[in-house]
Amino acid sequence: MYNGEESEKLIGKWMEERGVRDQMVIATKYGGGYRYHNRENEPFQSNFVGASAKSMHLSVRDSLRKLRTDYIDVLYIHW
Repeated sequence: MYNGEESEKLIGKWMEERGVRDQMVIATKYGGGYRYHNRENEPFQSNFVGASAKSMHLSVRDSLRKLRTDYIDVLYIHW
């Protein structure tokens, strides 16, 4: 389910309201250039292309926040 990053927010809210995080297996994906593609007003930066550690960290951090959890069970890398 995709919807402009809204799906993770919806899933996070749903889990939190029901208190079922420990019963769920959460998977999300990281695609290269996360910051570059999602923050249009910022100039292109070399640390945010490919599968850089900085870009991956930001993507996972944002997913954790949207999912309202402190861990992800499965992280897919999407090229």
